[in-house]
Amino acid sequence: MHIRGLLLASVIACLPFVAAPSSADVAPCKRGSGPKLAGRNLTETILPQDLRCADLRGAKLDGALVRSRLTGADLRGASLKGTRLPEAHLEYADLRGADLAEVELTHAQARGADFSKAVLADADLGWGHFEGAGFSEAVLTRANLFDSELDGATFVDANLVNAEFGDADARKADFTRAKLTDSRLYGTTLLNAILRQADLKGADMGTAIMSGAVFDSADLTDAQMYLSPMDGASFQGAVLTRAVLRDTRDADLAGSKGVPKELPAIPDGTCPPGSGQNYAGWDLRGVTDIPDLSCANLTSANLDGLDLTSTKLNRAVLRGASLAGASLRTLQGADLSGADLRHATLDSADLKNAKLIDADLRDATLSYSKAAQTDFTRTKLDRADLHEADLFGAIFQGASLIDSDLRWANLQGARFTDADVTGAELSRAKHADLSGSTSRWPLGWRITVTTLVILAALTLLGRLVVSITRARRRRATFIALRRKTEEDVTALGEEIAGLNDEKTTSGRRKPKDKGWREALDAYDTAKDALASATDVKELHKVAKTVQEGREALGGVRRASK
Repeated sequence: MHIRGLLLASVIACLPFVAAPSSADVAPCKRGSGPKLAGRNLTETILPQDLRCADLRGAKLDGALVRSRLTGADLRGASLKGTRLPEAHLEYADLRGADLAEVELTHAQARGADFSKAVLADADLGWGHFEGAGFSEAVLTRANLFDSELDGATFVDANLVNAEFGDADARKADFTRAKLTDSRLYGTTLLNAILRQADLKGADMGTAIMSGAVFDSADLTDAQMYLSPMDGASFQGAVLTRAVLRDTRDADLAGSKGVPKELPAIPDGTCPPGSGQNYAGWDLRGVTDIPDLSCANLTSANLDGLDLTSTKLNRAVLRGASLAGASLRTLQGADLSGADLRHATLDSADLKNAKLIDADLRDATLSYSKAAQTDFTRTKLDRADLHEADLFGAIFQGASLIDSDLRWANLQGARFTDADVTGAELSRAKHADLSGSTSRWPLGWRITVTTLVILAALTLLGRLVVSITRARRRRATFIALRRKTEEDVTALGEEIAGLNDEKTTSGRRKPKDKGWREALDAYDTAKDALASATDVKELHKVAKTVQEGREALGGVRRASK
């Protein structure tokens, strides 16, 4: 044996003996009041069995096998990397800031011990007793705490990434702001535990007992929480994006954020409407497995295109929800007022006593559906397929059923006051009473008539345009021809005057020359006719008269030669 180790063992053997405490003692002795070994390198030292309340501050015990009782010992800042302490007694020991990386502390008794800011990375603390122990700001990455007793332990701001807690008992433990990313907490008892602002992304918490736990503002993205009782648990501000809550019991997710991947079920089938899970305003299109949503509050939720044929929505509140193109089956007593159900598939759906007031079901399929006593007040059902549906006592007051298919439907007791049934197919409908309903021309006829009216208007307009164009052309032609005719009349008058001057000068004109009188008469007639002419035909007559006058003048000229 190493000589230095023998000497140190002899020194320790001569130190004052500290009486063994009873199991009922809370603080058996003052920390550090025992053997003084602060700062010592004890890696190759044979340590005594009893080091209770010893002063081991800054001591080095790396890789050593320690079987000593360390109850109440002061190990602040000590180095115990890879140290083996099987079934160690560390009750109330102070290990603040100690380096315990890869330490073996299986089956340890460490009630009330303080591991604050200690490094416990890859440490094995399985099957240990750490009731009331403090791990605040400690590093426990990949640490093993399997089946450990952690009642009332404190892990505030601790780093527990990839830590193993399987089947541990952590009731009333405080994990505030702890980093538990990808940690394994399956089967762990978290009864009344505090996980406020904790990072639990990807954590496996399946079958964990979470009753009364506080997850306020915690990040549970991708966390597994299946088959867990959650009665009384709080999730205010918690992020549940893609979390798996399949078959969890009594979960109340009010105030949470994000959409879980798998939703919790509602086992009570007699719940009041809207008293179940609260998913008001949620976009549930990314949920892969939607369970029973009976009595759920889905007000203004987005469920577009989802296949909900296997999902019970009895007495669920879906006011203003968007269900365009969705497939639904069980909606007995559900409130779908104002919901968007365009192109939705509700074949053989159970809609008894459901409310669809102001809902939009245009182009939806409701064939063979059971909709007795269902309220369709002011609902848009244009082109909806309702053939062979049971609509006994249904209310269609103010509804629009334009071009809807109601063949073979049971309409006994159904009310259609102020409903628009234009173009609705009602052949073979049973007990149909459309009293108080209105019906306009079918859409096809309205389109045809409208088209004909438009075509007639266009034809008239075309004719009017052609007429106006022709009139303008005639007017332009008349004006141009009148101007020319006027010039011809004037020219005739000038010719007559010129010839008159010529005859007077020569003295050869006879006072009563017939040709002369005819030319003058033609000029006067043409001038008067031109003044009163209103169309081209009359102008042609004027032109003809002018021509006659010129011919008469021509005869006068020939006679005078």
